Amino acid sequence: MKNTPATLTNIDGTINKGTQENPCGAILIAALTGDLPVDQCSIAVENLMESIKDKKLANKVEKPLLAPLKQIPKLITDYENPNNDVAVCGKLTGFISTVDEKEKSGQLDETDADEFRETAEFIADSLGCYQNTL
Repeated sequence: MKNTPATLTNIDGTINKGTQENPCGAILIAALTGDLPVDQCSIAVENLMESIKDKKLANKVEKPLLAPLKQIPKLITDYENPNNDVAVCGKLTGFISTVDEKEKSGQLDETDADEFRETAEFIADSLGCYQNTL
């Protein structure tokens, strides 16, 4: 089952809808308790990258889309460095900008662009990237 912005699949294949406060899973709990459960946002980013690859897009489209996403899973799971939170949000913003550019230039169709953008925005919102913006 492919992930959508509303539904995330756990590593064991079960559906994790998260909570309103943290739809990506137990990130804050893991940081506070030292437990390291599966990080749903990291999985969502990995699934987004797989979705991009599955589209069999031209190399000149696929590579720039994947570039800002590649480090995110590692950055998300490094709870000890708060600068990584800012970096992840910046990479997701960069990804969304690239999606917009590729759609505007006709290299990415509206359906794929909407899917990629909505998924990235869901992940960013789940991580709190939009909390301090007006």
